[in-house]
Amino acid sequence: MSDRKQTDDEVLERNVEQLLTRAHEPPRISDDARVRILETLKAERRDRAMQNAESRGSSTGVWGWLRARPASVAAVAVAATVAVVWTSANYLAGSRGPTAYSNQGPVPVRKVLDDGTALVLNQNAEVEVLGTRHLRVERGEVLLDVAKGSERFLVEAPHGRAVVLGTRFVISAGAAETCPPDCTSASNRCPG
Repeated sequence: MSDRKQTDDEVLERNVEQLLTRAHEPPRISDDARVRILETLKAERRDRAMQNAESRGSSTGVWGWLRARPASVAAVAVAATVAVVWTSANYLAGSRGPTAYSNQGPVPVRKVLDDGTALVLNQNAEVEVLGTRHLRVERGEVLLDVAKGSERFLVEAPHGRAVVLGTRFVISAGAAETCPPDCTSASNRCPG
């Protein structure tokens, strides 16, 4: 860098010398005045070069913007971190938004969830899968054959909820209680 500065200074000196000698009447100037003029010109050139470097670094490009706005950078970083954590947590939990299954036909419909749990939806039944091993019975009657797992399986209904690890049972959104799979009474109540 010092070689370039020396070269730039030499060029500046040659230019001043040429200007002084090519004039119609070369100005009469003392050597001290000439040195002062050259030093002033060199200082101005250095100041302009520093201003240009500063303005390039702070007003153009991403890095300059980042250096000039640390609070904005911190806010963007926090927002990005929150978005990544929230998205990752939902993905790892298996939550890709609620999935609804329903049966509008007269024949029972069988669905199998990601964890292996089997659902049999009777006519006019509807369930909403809220996450891995978590669902809500919205209406109708559903037979659940819950796959065994290390995590609990949560089933919500209008009149309560069931928490199981692995079993088979019927739950009805219209009844005030749940029944084992051999429940066949017309009132959806468990016999005695």
